[in-house]
Parts: sequence; C-alpha cells; structure tokens
Amino acid sequence: MKKLWIVLAALALTALVVTCSLANSTVSESSCINSFVSDVDSNNFGSLYNTLDQNSSYYSEAKSAAYWTGGTGSPGGGTIFPSTENYTITSVNIVSTNTVTATLNSSSSILYNGVTITFSMTTDASGNYVIQTIVISGGRGTVFQ
Repeated sequence: MKKLWIVLAALALTALVVTCSLANSTVSESSCINSFVSDVDSNNFGSLYNTLDQNSSYYSEAKSAAYWTGGTGSPGGGTIFPSTENYTITSVNIVSTNTVTATLNSSSSILYNGVTITFSMTTDASGNYVIQTIVISGGRGTVFQ
C-alpha cells in the first residue's frame, strides 16, 4: 500500500509540473518581436505572419512575402521592404505592456536610416503576444494593421 501512495504522489507531482510548464509556454512580447526581427534581418519575409495578430485587417495578405517586398496591398500601398535591400532592426525597447519600439536600418541609408518602428501588441486566445499594428516613422506610416 505504501508503494501505491508513492506512485500516486509521483504521478500527481508529474501532472502538476507538466501543467505548470504548459501554462508558462506562451510567447512573450520580447520573443514575438525577436522572431519578427530575426525574419527581417534574414530577409525571411514569408514567415513574418507567424508573429502577427490573425484578427488584423491585413493578416491574410501579410502571409505572402510579396506583401512586404512587392507592395501588394499594405496600408497606403507601396513596398515596405524592397528586396534589393538588406535590413537590420536594433535597439528593441518594450515601452509598455502593449507597445514595443525599435530602430530600423536598410543597406541603403536613403530608405531607412535609423527610423523608429513601433509595434502595438496584443494577446491571442492562447495568451501569446502577437503584433497588432506596425508603424514606421519617417513618412512611411502604418505598414500593418
């Protein structure tokens, strides 16, 4: 009987650890932004949608790399990240619970030269942080909403 109690206690502890691990497996603001930054820095625009809010107006369009590199429907039109450039996003700063800013540069300093990119964040049904809107300063404006 004593062995049964030990086995049951071990199973209960295992279930508690697994439950806590699953409860804490949500995507944080910084993890979400880091994924976006990594994809932009490596010109992997076809994966950016993985960090975006599925309820945003342009989510379906943003699943295509052409949305970002070919101007196929972003708010205000035009190409957000021309494929002839390389990009870096640095100085990521969590300003508040739902706002993150960073610095955007392109290989041609004419396009993006230290402009601020602002991400408005929200959480999805699973509690994961996702990007709701993206605004690029310097006259570009809202590029995702």
